[in-house]
Amino acid sequence: MNQKYLFPSNQTEHDRLLRLNEVYNPYTFQYLNKLIQPGMNVLEYGPGIGMIGKWLVSSFPDIGYTALDISEEQLNAVKTNFIDAKLNPPKTIRGSIANVNMLLNSETSYDIIYGRWVLAYLPNKDDVISTVSQLTSFLKPGGYLVIEEGDVTPCQAISLKNDGTSHNNITAFNNWYELTMKLQTPCKIDMSLGSTIANKLANSHKLHQAPYAYQPHLTTEYEKAILALAIPGSRKRLIELGLTTISESKQLETNLWNLAQDDSIHIEFIKNTIVTIQKELAHGS
Repeated sequence: MNQKYLFPSNQTEHDRLLRLNEVYNPYTFQYLNKLIQPGMNVLEYGPGIGMIGKWLVSSFPDIGYTALDISEEQLNAVKTNFIDAKLNPPKTIRGSIANVNMLLNSETSYDIIYGRWVLAYLPNKDDVISTVSQLTSFLKPGGYLVIEEGDVTPCQAISLKNDGTSHNNITAFNNWYELTMKLQTPCKIDMSLGSTIANKLANSHKLHQAPYAYQPHLTTEYEKAILALAIPGSRKRLIELGLTTISESKQLETNLWNLAQDDSIHIEFIKNTIVTIQKELAHGS
């Protein structure tokens, strides 16, 4: 796992993650709600700021919940969100899922292991299959590994004035997409893992059901601002990598804020795919 995050841990990034969660979480909640049962033991890898974990524990108070992340700052954010919601702080484990065998107790197993937008950051893309196998080994018989990954595609503006016509020739969107895709090589991020994860796993693991894909629309200024909020957080790293300049990034940020305030469009954003593997039941079960 990359030791250096693209985004810093600060209030702007917290705000961006909060908005992302509010856009994507309803789809995730609906999916997980069909799998979760009272009393289950759940591990979430890459919990972000803890919004999914908070929902799980609030909705199913008797489940066990553990958060695993490489960043101590993120784990502290998870604990803070739990405490703010008057929930007991969760158990946390610090480390990379690429080394999950060394992090988890072999005597502890889980009914559900879940993660979103994490496997795409494995520096060696050949590690995806081995990491999935390691995670699966910590499932109870019949347990589920739920993997959610995304596809970064050119954003499209859905016009509300022309019967929902979509168009992707908006300069700011194209600049945002081009800049994002330039990060793939230096930051070792797979920007299209969502669409390929099922194929990667098909030969090595039995999928529980057909992959579930969804693509949300950003409809309010609050949601559409997600694109603009990504720029100040990533600016320092982007400049270090020689991918932009201060003036270029500030102009892009301004243009994206202007689009966020345009109430004549919705934005078709990153598509996510959810893939679920179920561990085989023990013989005789």
